Amino acid sequence: MQTFQIICCVLVGMLSLTGARREKPDNPSPDADHYDDGTHNEEYDHEVFLGGEKAAKEFEVLTEEESKRRLTVILKKVDTNNDTFIDKEELTNWVVGSLKKIDNYNAEERLKVQDRNGDGKLTWEEYNLHVFGYMPAKGHDTKSEYGKDVKRAERTFNVADKNQDGFLDSEEYLSFNNPRAVKEMEPIVIEQLLDNMDWNHDGAVALDEFLGDYFNVPGTNQAPAWVAEESELFRTQLDKNGDGYLRGSELFDWVRPDYAATAQFEADHLIKQADANKDGMLTEEEVLNKYRIFAGSRATHFGRHIRDKTFVHEEL
Repeated sequence: MQTFQIICCVLVGMLSLTGARREKPDNPSPDADHYDDGTHNEEYDHEVFLGGEKAAKEFEVLTEEESKRRLTVILKKVDTNNDTFIDKEELTNWVVGSLKKIDNYNAEERLKVQDRNGDGKLTWEEYNLHVFGYMPAKGHDTKSEYGKDVKRAERTFNVADKNQDGFLDSEEYLSFNNPRAVKEMEPIVIEQLLDNMDWNHDGAVALDEFLGDYFNVPGTNQAPAWVAEESELFRTQLDKNGDGYLRGSELFDWVRPDYAATAQFEADHLIKQADANKDGMLTEEEVLNKYRIFAGSRATHFGRHIRDKTFVHEEL
């Protein structure tokens, strides 16, 4: 979970990957946000399980008794087969849903900020006025980095505008805001990845293009350790047909958010922390005995939160 500047979020979402020098890889592990400099971030658990920062904050002002009561209501929803046990699959599915709801809510909030006339839709002009400060003239420079950013944004806007009415409604804006997460946006995602990374314009990304330029370890001629790790990732996981290149769906699969992997990490972590009898499942009693892991209360207010985005949880 990371904090973002709203003005930059769409540009980042539109794949600002380049071949510039890197000091570390762009592929964090699914649980990368679970730790701050090696220290376990308990607030991450609260926000991912409850559905965002706002829901987690609401629990912080509750008494222990009320916190447990609300958790009991949530647990009945997590236990989809109603067998009184929460297994890893049920918990994983719950967290996947929570992550998607958070993303949807964040998109809705950004749309409100960029929608200057408040009609619930975004025009290309409104987007430009918010992000760039003015509406670029027709025939504007498209060769500068700024010009390329505008061109990419316009192309993504037009693809996200499914009914081609010149506006993005809330559903269409979700595709524009985070095209990597929407299957229908795969062609534009691949196009922009190739535009940024395909140095020799052969329609694919080779290993050297994937790695980009990087700094050697200071004082040596050796590449940093992550280069070997990323090379192995490229060869064994991303290049699925083993032809030495990433192309087509391989590129999209690389950058597409892996909600399932993140949720599985979180489910494993929560079960490990609360599963008293080590049967691989959670009961209501086990969760309530470790309620601070899942939600906290007034007595466990941890202060600063891990992100500045919120999700309004379902009324309990």
